[in-house]
Amino acid sequence: MYEIKEVKHNNKDFISLCKKIDDYQNNLIPLRKSWGMSSLHEINLLEKILLMYDGNKAISSASIRKVDADVAELCSVYTEEKYRNQEISTLLIKELIKYLHATNYKKLILYTLKGSEAAISLYTKLGFIQMPLKEKEKDLDHISYLDNDVLKEINKYTIYMERYYI
Repeated sequence: MYEIKEVKHNNKDFISLCKKIDDYQNNLIPLRKSWGMSSLHEINLLEKILLMYDGNKAISSASIRKVDADVAELCSVYTEEKYRNQEISTLLIKELIKYLHATNYKKLILYTLKGSEAAISLYTKLGFIQMPLKEKEKDLDHISYLDNDVLKEINKYTIYMERYYI
């Protein structure tokens, strides 16, 4: 039986899923690790974290981070491979959207990697629209631990999407 639980950033199951996100993304972009990127960096800034459990096993995650008063960023979306294509990530994201609606956010943004076709398809079905990243580079300012040269390199591999009227 599946169950959604809200957890804190230091939850061991969430940290374990974040490490799997990093493994997946480092596999897509081998340079990512050398850039110092990690799903664990600044996880204490996440506003709301949801995990889906199958019994006692955490199988999926999704979270949001406040960007400003009107904008939140969707982060840490991951589902264990054997549980994919069951709408689990969709359920978690929809729960986060309900929360954002109740807290008066107006826009939800996300960054995903080129080559993550299943994720891009999911986000599109949920009403996200792909936007040119060049116009949104200022939105990457929150990644303060990366220098400008690394940010320019990351942009080559990144897709930016947004959804209004949450």
